[in-house]
Amino acid sequence: MRSFPEFRPAPALLSLLTLAAGASLPAQDFNGDFYPDLVLGVPAEDIGVQVECGAVSILYGSRDGITSTNNQFIHQDKGGMIDIAEAGDSFGYAVAWGDFDNNGFDDLAVGIPSEDVGAVADAGAIAIIYGGFSGLDTNHNQWIHRDTFGVIGFATAGSQFGYALASGDFNGDGWADLAVGTPYDDVTGADDGSINIFYGGLGGLAITGNQYFTQSALGGGETSQPGDRFGYSLVAGNMTSLFYCDLAIGVPGEDQSIFFFSRTDSGGVNVMYGTPSGLSAEGSQFWNQDSAGVADGAEDYDYFGTVLSHGDLDGNGIQDLVVGVPNEDYGTIVDAGAVVIIYATVNGLDGANSQVWNEPSFGASTSADPYDYFGCALAAGNFNTSYPMDLAIGVKGADWGSIVDGGIVRVMFGAFGGLTTSGSQLWAQDSFAVPDKVEAWDWFGNSLAAVDFNLNGSTDLVVGVYGETIGGNTEAGAVHVMYGPLSAPTHQFWHQNSTGIRDASEFYDHFGSAMSH
Repeated sequence: MRSFPEFRPAPALLSLLTLAAGASLPAQDFNGDFYPDLVLGVPAEDIGVQVECGAVSILYGSRDGITSTNNQFIHQDKGGMIDIAEAGDSFGYAVAWGDFDNNGFDDLAVGIPSEDVGAVADAGAIAIIYGGFSGLDTNHNQWIHRDTFGVIGFATAGSQFGYALASGDFNGDGWADLAVGTPYDDVTGADDGSINIFYGGLGGLAITGNQYFTQSALGGGETSQPGDRFGYSLVAGNMTSLFYCDLAIGVPGEDQSIFFFSRTDSGGVNVMYGTPSGLSAEGSQFWNQDSAGVADGAEDYDYFGTVLSHGDLDGNGIQDLVVGVPNEDYGTIVDAGAVVIIYATVNGLDGANSQVWNEPSFGASTSADPYDYFGCALAAGNFNTSYPMDLAIGVKGADWGSIVDGGIVRVMFGAFGGLTTSGSQLWAQDSFAVPDKVEAWDWFGNSLAAVDFNLNGSTDLVVGVYGETIGGNTEAGAVHVMYGPLSAPTHQFWHQNSTGIRDASEFYDHFGSAMSH
């Protein structure tokens, strides 16, 4: 029997607040210059003598794209930060942005899932760092955990509050709100999982009025059960025609039972819809691969919902739900991976016309291989400047010739009526004009983000290379920025030894394993 997957993909994040036509508004602008910025998690960064405390690296945008000018390197020992860096905290494992105080500068939420709260090991916490004219200000930050006064729930050992984050305006009041996943929370049994919702206001994220949900609270016939890991992944998007963000919640450890048959860890996704009062359990949905109309079928150890994303892939002006199933088997090929698209209507998500994609979808010359993990990362954007939106898919375990686990990224283009393989692209570190080269266990495509950094109307693609060796340092990590349109992209290659970047590459830093987008 296979255990829950050991790889922990970068949690899918947000990129909400969209125009009716689907074009993204300027995103994650921490210094108010209108150019989007890039946050890269470095969750295994050592701070002083403390190992794997974690950090985040912030690279600022400009007319010419991402630059090292005024870049920041933030960790819990940075001046002004509440709490301190401790071994194994994993600060930066998850990141999300939003203007939580609605002052015109975006703010950064950082997940610290292995933070000890008092004597409670790995209970988890989050840090909120607020933006301003000079960028993120560590002297203006919050620290929230389950034992913070007024927060619903309790800090329990190993629960990992802050493992996943997503931001969106769930109540339509103009302030960004934050969803926090605690997938290893013990509700009715071990690792059932839960989430908290914090709402933005004049002073930033408020503790007052926070919400707490378990899977049992959402109804629909699904209940909290041991090992579900409700809240393992999160994504916020407008999946109806209303002006409120909705929330999709990954439950990759969900078991599915039909009549006398049971499928262990086949996975699922709960969807909650926004209202003027915030997220509501009323009208929530539950999706899995056995849901009506959904392509493919639930199987043991699929872990459907491990990765989530969203984008208007069919051009109807409403965000569709993209579900990564990186542990999906293709026939007898173990963990080849797949991606399922559930399309949205004015009434919410509808299984009709859903699609399933995998490596063999790209033609007779392509094949699924064991442990490809197709769908381990996802990002949607207008990569070719036209509408509908397109989808980038990470395949971190793909071999490149004889090079094991070099990794690739597939880009599929949107069309009115749904995503298509027509004109699809394949990118690797040996692709034309892409800096660096393919090496074994690079895992190119382990994380992805889609942002128009230079505001030229075409979305740029950021690709994480989790296992990249830098300066002899194994798994130091690196990222590629591929500037759109992807028909003729220009490239940057960033790591902690890049000129001007604060700090330096070290063994197993995993620079870029989490990204904001």
